[in-house]
Amino acid sequence: MIKPLIALILFCHICLIQASADDVNKSVDTVDGLNEPQTNAAEINAVLELKKLLEPLSSVSADFQQQLYSADDYQIQDNRGHMQVSAPGKIRWIIDSPMEQWLISDGLTLWLYDPDLEQVIIKPFDPRVSAAPALLLTGSVSELSTMFQVSEPSLNESVLNGSGLTEADIDSEQASNKRRFKLIPRDNETLYEYLMFDFDGPKPAEIVIVDSLGQRTRIIFSKVVLNEQVDPKLYSFEPPPGIDIILDK
Repeated sequence: MIKPLIALILFCHICLIQASADDVNKSVDTVDGLNEPQTNAAEINAVLELKKLLEPLSSVSADFQQQLYSADDYQIQDNRGHMQVSAPGKIRWIIDSPMEQWLISDGLTLWLYDPDLEQVIIKPFDPRVSAAPALLLTGSVSELSTMFQVSEPSLNESVLNGSGLTEADIDSEQASNKRRFKLIPRDNETLYEYLMFDFDGPKPAEIVIVDSLGQRTRIIFSKVVLNEQVDPKLYSFEPPPGIDIILDK
């Protein structure tokens, strides 16, 4: 069986290789006081609409179901757990079943804890991870359009059928207060092809990640709570006695 941590890291720990500030400045124009790459009106509007949803978020807590599908639509994993993310760069992503896995960061240190293997990997937090899907929810949105091409496609875009949605699901979504945003990394060295963010009103409802191998990770959020005060201790980890500690510098 493939360890759930593989998909967890794909979701939370894929980072974009940032261009230098000089390179970015050469490629952007100013639109309505925002730094936006040269692009069309529809993309500019999609960026602005997504920023309206992300900017008010200082923290997001939710239960999640995380499903991983192969390129030929075979379901590889189906995990459940709970997560919290807070600005800046703080994340607690706990898979409860079928095999417990923990990913925690306080914005300075990243802990990857596997109770089954009785080991924890400890490594410095890479600021580039702020471009990863989970942390985009509470990260800086000022460079959103320099990192991604953003569009607002129809709710029935076909990729989601491959991730498990039925026609009935899509019809239900269209009748709800949902919006969908597609983010394509501008850096062609990233490990995913694009992301889909769904919002139900102001709350994140779902993320779909399509990687360079055609695999799709679908994360469905429930019991979403926005902007609550999260105990800072939740973003730190004290290894239990007797487990192996692996320092990754």
